[in-house]
Amino acid sequence: MKELRINYKSIRLGSFLYLAFPVVLFFIGFVKWNITLPAILFIGWIVFKLGREKEAPRYVTFKINTLFIVIVAFILWAYLGGQGGLFYQTSDWNERNAIFRDLIQFDWPVYYPKTDTMLTYYIGHWLPAAGMGKIIYILSSNRVLAFQIGNLFLALWTIIGILFTYLLMIIYIQPKSKNLKWIILIVFIGFSGMDVIGCVLEKWNWQTFMEWMHLEWWSPGYQFSSNTTDLFWVFNQAIPAWVATMLFLNENSPKNYAFIISCLLLAATFPAVGLAVLMIGKYIGDLIRVIHLRSQKQFLVETFSVSNIGAILFVTPSMIAYLLMNSAIGKTKENIYLLPDQLLLTSTMKGLILGMSIVGLIGFAYIWKRRKEIQTQKSLKFILGSLILLLLLIGMVITHPETRRIYFVFLALECGIYWLCLAPDFANRYLYYLIAGTLLVFPMIHIGTSIDFCMRASIPSLIILTTLCAKKICDWIYNGKKFKGIQNISTIFLVGFLCIGSVTPIVEMGRGVYKAMEAGTTSLQADQIKTLNKYHETGRTYYNFVSEDYKNTFFYRNYAK
Repeated sequence: MKELRINYKSIRLGSFLYLAFPVVLFFIGFVKWNITLPAILFIGWIVFKLGREKEAPRYVTFKINTLFIVIVAFILWAYLGGQGGLFYQTSDWNERNAIFRDLIQFDWPVYYPKTDTMLTYYIGHWLPAAGMGKIIYILSSNRVLAFQIGNLFLALWTIIGILFTYLLMIIYIQPKSKNLKWIILIVFIGFSGMDVIGCVLEKWNWQTFMEWMHLEWWSPGYQFSSNTTDLFWVFNQAIPAWVATMLFLNENSPKNYAFIISCLLLAATFPAVGLAVLMIGKYIGDLIRVIHLRSQKQFLVETFSVSNIGAILFVTPSMIAYLLMNSAIGKTKENIYLLPDQLLLTSTMKGLILGMSIVGLIGFAYIWKRRKEIQTQKSLKFILGSLILLLLLIGMVITHPETRRIYFVFLALECGIYWLCLAPDFANRYLYYLIAGTLLVFPMIHIGTSIDFCMRASIPSLIILTTLCAKKICDWIYNGKKFKGIQNISTIFLVGFLCIGSVTPIVEMGRGVYKAMEAGTTSLQADQIKTLNKYHETGRTYYNFVSEDYKNTFFYRNYAK
């Protein structure tokens, strides 16, 4: 059977183009030409330079039939998530279909005359498919046909993004056997927190489950979504965030960090914030390392690269100005999800936290005395990193008096247990601690009227956690005889916990099958809203997706066409 060999340079260039193309369309359609022209010239130059850069030889090799099966698996995954409008779609698709239709039928920028508002949302992922739909609409004057063909292109664009994520994941993991690519595929699709255990512990209303079939709401106020949930509910944010995060993991220097973030902002604003935090943390760690090695000159040159400086000057201001128009920003509500008093922190738990603080400080002092040994001992690095995270956790609790017992259960089941299982393999990598730190802090941050920041800013950290889990299992399978003691036991437990977590994506996929069987049809497109050019049934605008006072915004006055 013939094999296809894909080098990392091609995958990398294709991934950067995937992120940059929607931004180019945004500038062409939404922004004045005196700002658009230098921005497009800059993006074109960066992509050209990326295509000419030399990369260390890294490859992904597939048998043709294997690659075909992988692509079919991703097509099926996307189909079950409602891509193309050919199968059951979750309720969030109502607004997303309305946004997509408006991008096809209205001139860009999209203004709504009936409500005197302007579309202001994370629209990046839709723009390539919406542009194709707009061309069909202009040629045929048929709105239905334009929307249908546009949906098919949207599904294609989504699947391409999933494939890039998978290829970049393989490049990072570097599996020693070709068959291990199947392990990576399974972990990628099946990764989730152990929501089903949370449902049992919190005595969840199983009648509600049968009606909604959405396990991840077991912890009101907090949610980390599985990869499948992200694809089924917020694909427009998840796919670009996955691609950008995997690019970040594979980059050997910080010279494109700002460019990656600037391209991601338009499609996945909250995930871009989460990824930026990881980049800053990794950058600080790398800077300390190069200072220690006295090789900081080249590192600083890469920091102040044309890519980074240009992105900050030509791309990022337009993205931020556009996104800051969104009316939901000014409607933040804190503590929406407070539960009854019995779920607030008890005096016993507060005492426990005080004890943890004292132990943490004593442990930190002890480790500090032995800091020179930390450079060579993984166990000491793990202890120090864990103590820092413990102090961070305590800080979160102290500064958020509304913290509830469920927060600790949530962290343990959604990421904490996986994180501990990975310790024997990754305790000497500071990215391992960075993802834990972000997943501790993000649930405490509320922006807007829901818990979107917690759910979406966590996407980069969770896809890295997915990748590390897949890498650990692949290494274990290939080098099983060399794995002994805690390394062997931790991997076995990790596989078991991932199997429990996979209940969530199975339920997510099963929901569509159940709904289709119940309705006797697969034509279950969630498209009731049709357009945002109207008032909500409550009498308000669709403020989460528009700017209500756009004429007084910086973007409208200085950037908008």
